[in-house]
Order: sequence, then C-alpha cells, then structure tokens
Amino acid sequence: MVLMRLALAVVLSIFMYTNLALAAPPTNPLDRLGPGERERITQILNQVSKKSNMPNREVHSEFWAILGKRGNWSDKEIETLKDSLVGVSLIYMKYYWEDALSALEKRAPEKSSKRARYEERLLELRVLSPEIIKQNEENIAKIAYGQPLTTEGREYIITRQGIDLVLTSLTSASERVEKLFSREYKE
Repeated sequence: MVLMRLALAVVLSIFMYTNLALAAPPTNPLDRLGPGERERITQILNQVSKKSNMPNREVHSEFWAILGKRGNWSDKEIETLKDSLVGVSLIYMKYYWEDALSALEKRAPEKSSKRARYEERLLELRVLSPEIIKQNEENIAKIAYGQPLTTEGREYIITRQGIDLVLTSLTSASERVEKLFSREYKE
C-alpha cells in the first residue's frame, strides 16, 4: 500500500509540475503556443507519462503538428520546452531518487553533480524554486538517516524497494517522453 501511494505521488507530481510550467516566465517556449494548444500538450504529456503503450504514432504526430503550427523549433527550444514541462517531474525527480538511493545505502546525504547541474538549469527556467531544493535536501538527509518523511499528514520510512519502484516508474516515463520529444517517430 505504501509503495502504491509513493507511485501515486510520483504521478501527481508529474501533473502538478506540468501545470506549474504553464505559468512560467515569458522566456518559456510555451509562450509560442495558444491556450488550447498548451492544454492539449499537457494532456498528451500526462497520457504519455502514465501509459506504457505511449506515445503511439498518432499521439506523436499530433504533438509535433501542434508545435509545427507555431513555426520551426530549434533543438535548443525543444530541449527548453521539455525541461519546462517535465524537467522537474521526471528528469529532476529521477536524479533526486538516485541520490536518495545512494544516501540510503551510504547512510549519508548525497547530491550528485548531475542533480546539482540540473537544479541550476531548472532554477534558470524558473520551474524549480530554492525552497523546493532545500526541502529535497532535508528529505534526502531523512532518508539517509532512516527518518520518516511526512506526506499528507502520514509518515513513511523510505526503503530501497520503494525507491526502486519509483525509479523504475520514472525511468519508463522518461523514456516515453524522450520518444515523444524526438522529431522522428520510432517504434
């Protein structure tokens, strides 16, 4: 039951952070899209991140057709769009849970250079706040020392099995999202 709640929390964070990115600063590539297009992109990302048979050819084509309506997108703009939409909920969370696993195994807080660099990127895009980074550091320390994390008023001790489940889910979702953001559809 605890593992299911942890997995549900990951899915909810994907939805929450995707919606947070929609309110990002004017430099966000999402500004090129109209409100209906933004909403549909968000729906597609939620669908792709949750369903193992996604993205199929139809969804991939629709995603790129929406982007194509607003002109050509450079590789850098596509990368920024991806980081703005799912950087926190997928990529950063994968680095976070990898560090949490390392901290749990070493019984000491851990912060990889990958996570530190990506935090800077997300701060630059204004989709991650210093407060969340601080809270994540505190949570990793709790995980390292076997202390409970509190979610929705309930306390949970994070185990290797729980982290493995979350990492498996994040890895699968990340692979599907990468496939969606690839210009060419691949089976």
